[in-house]
Amino acid sequence: MLLSTSINIDIDPSCRPDIIASATHLPFRACAFDLVFFTEVIEHLPKGEEVRALKEIERVLKKYGKVIFSCPNNVRLFTFLDPAYWIIGHRHYTFDQIKKFFNEAKLKVLVIYTAGSIWTCLSNLWYCLFIYPFKKFC
Repeated sequence: MLLSTSINIDIDPSCRPDIIASATHLPFRACAFDLVFFTEVIEHLPKGEEVRALKEIERVLKKYGKVIFSCPNNVRLFTFLDPAYWIIGHRHYTFDQIKKFFNEAKLKVLVIYTAGSIWTCLSNLWYCLFIYPFKKFC
């Protein structure tokens, strides 16, 4: 019987995470998880802490465990259409940067690809400029 448990971690209590913690100091024993989702998080860490967070993930993964990882892609089209990039300095990463981070953390990259398209970028832009502010302030 396969048991699946999902644990949501965030440093912001208003997000109502299961556990309030930083990605750079995970409150778990070593080799605790088969799978870690680390999606759209790395760009929110303090600059220079990316490898530290990935090393923490490596520490809590079981042998042969896997990480599902995503982050904003550093392609001109994506950065141009990301309001957070221009307003708050939201970081985007190249494939080479991510490979370097994973290599330093002793994590093996199995698959790497770019998802999305111009329509994904435009829908994100629409959400950030119109939908989110409307929900937040109305």
